[in-house]
Amino acid sequence: MLDDRARSIVRAIWQNGPQSRWELHQRLGISPNAAGEAAGQLVRDSILAELPAPIAKSGRPRVPLGIDAIRKHLVGVAIAPGEVQVVRCNLLGQAIEPATRVSAKRQDDVVQLAAGLLGQTLGRNCLAIGLSLPGFIDAKSRTILMSAALPGRKDIPLEPIFKAAKKLALVAENDMHALAARWLLSQTASGGQQDGKQISQEDVLLVQIDDGRLGAAVLINGRPNSGCAMGGNELGHFRFMAATETCYCGQTGCLERIVSSPFVNHEVPRTMNASLAALTQQHGSMNTIPAKLSAGYEIMFNHLVCALSNAVNFLRPHQLVLVSPLPRSKNFNDDLVSRIKGRLLAALSPRVRINFWEEPALAPAQNAACLALAELILGGWQSL
Repeated sequence: MLDDRARSIVRAIWQNGPQSRWELHQRLGISPNAAGEAAGQLVRDSILAELPAPIAKSGRPRVPLGIDAIRKHLVGVAIAPGEVQVVRCNLLGQAIEPATRVSAKRQDDVVQLAAGLLGQTLGRNCLAIGLSLPGFIDAKSRTILMSAALPGRKDIPLEPIFKAAKKLALVAENDMHALAARWLLSQTASGGQQDGKQISQEDVLLVQIDDGRLGAAVLINGRPNSGCAMGGNELGHFRFMAATETCYCGQTGCLERIVSSPFVNHEVPRTMNASLAALTQQHGSMNTIPAKLSAGYEIMFNHLVCALSNAVNFLRPHQLVLVSPLPRSKNFNDDLVSRIKGRLLAALSPRVRINFWEEPALAPAQNAACLALAELILGGWQSL
């Protein structure tokens, strides 16, 4: 999508704000002519834009360059169970208009539906495309190996989507890596550091926890590790000796079936059922709910702690980032961190940072667009 020099310029502006050509020369250690030529080409390609120059006391003012949020756009395509979403975003990752959401009449239609919506959304000013879906994508063969969007199906060709993309760069990854791309972009946009650490050089395990859905992504040196099955969205399929509903993968005992309302309610009369969202809010103060429900919730919580601590022990990331749309209490967050820390290897516990990312809810297609944006700015994300 960009060569290394051009990407380093775009990344410097993304991380540090508008920069003049002279500032880019100084920051990146390249000659003034090389910085000027590369920056000029990015302006001509509508990736950067010249901003109003500050009033100079003397001499010619240096013109700052910023990300061009007007002339080019990215398209995000998200395949989900029963529907497809498509959205156009600018080069700041902001949606240009609300996402288009279309339900699939049949599960087998989602790939063709996605290809059709992509073809309708593309414009001549589209720079690149991001595609996300739950499950495994084999980028080399351009197939979906397994997905919750197509339960029971294997090796589903993605060729219709690639044909609709024409010759544009397309970044295809699972939905958790799309979320991880957005998280990393949000961190690098704020200067690229957290707790004094350079985020783009860290190994990060990002885990999303929802009711009946749990996924993860691993970033190695700030780039996606697609080959790690444990981190590549399959943490939800850690299996335990627990009676659960059958998962879309065809097995029982999967963690994402344990972290669910049906599991915590399975021994409670229907009239006493409580949602997982309500229980996470009450965490630590459950003396008012039925004992069996409290016991089921505690079993769920212990399994969650066990899986997260084991994943950290195996992967040894610098940081564990937890994100969840579930409403939670401070007791829940504090107890989860405390119990995870208590199960880590002694040498790891003080070294691993555990943080919560209270991210604003966005359409999955906007996360998908972040895959293309991450490749543009950071590089190392799969581009086909």
